[in-house]
Amino acid sequence: MQSLVDQHNELGQNKPLLFGKKAWEAQRDALYQEYKQLKGQHEQQKKSGVKELLEKEAFREHA
Repeated sequence: MQSLVDQHNELGQNKPLLFGKKAWEAQRDALYQEYKQLKGQHEQQKKSGVKELLEKEAFREHA
């Protein structure tokens, strides 16, 4: 699986000039949504750290 950065760079280099723009834009938008979701998860973990994990019973059983 390619990283999001690699996928973004590849999409930028392969931008269609005439045909296939809608499919390219849809792929770019899907990649951007995945990035936003991943960034949101990262910011949440940065903010709460492991405190949120320690509050979960399932995690405490394995810790």
